[in-house]
Amino acid sequence: MDYVERDLDLIPRSERRENSVLMLDILEAVPIDALGNIDNIAKAAGARWDTTRKYIELIILIQNSPKVRVFDVAGSPRTMYRRDPGGVRREL
Repeated sequence: MDYVERDLDLIPRSERRENSVLMLDILEAVPIDALGNIDNIAKAAGARWDTTRKYIELIILIQNSPKVRVFDVAGSPRTMYRRDPGGVRREL
C-alpha cells in the first residue's frame, strides 16, 4: 500500500466554535512580541479564564510531545497515524 502524509491545513473547519477552534483562538491570542497573562489572552480569545488556562496547559504539553503524523491510504478512505519517536509527557 502507498501512504501519503495529509496536509492538515487543508482540512475544512466548522463554523461553530468547537474545542479545536477555541484552542486555536486561544493560541492565536497569545502575544508574539510581548508577554501576556491568562486574563488578557482569555479576553482576546473571547473565552473564560479557567478554560483559557486549561487550553494553554494542554498546548504546552502537546508542543513538548512527539509529533503525530497523519497518512491517507492510497485508493482507500482509511486514515493511518504514526507517532515520531520520543517519550510522552503527562504533566507540565
